[in-house]
Amino acid sequence: MPSVADYRSLRTRSGLSDKSLEGAAIGLAHTWYGVVVRHDGRPVGMGRIVGDGVAVTPTPGSSLRE
Repeated sequence: MPSVADYRSLRTRSGLSDKSLEGAAIGLAHTWYGVVVRHDGRPVGMGRIVGDGVAVTPTPGSSLRE
């Protein structure tokens, strides 16, 4: 899993908005699985599977839209 510093750095370097230290830490805590790709020791990419602990099983013919 990426560190908070790596997560924030990768976000801003890729053109996404920055997150506060607290916000990044909270978000990373919801990571089920994470990887960091490094080149010469420097993080150059990352991937995360995230979840909020909620599972939804739609029934046939139903819609999740409001």
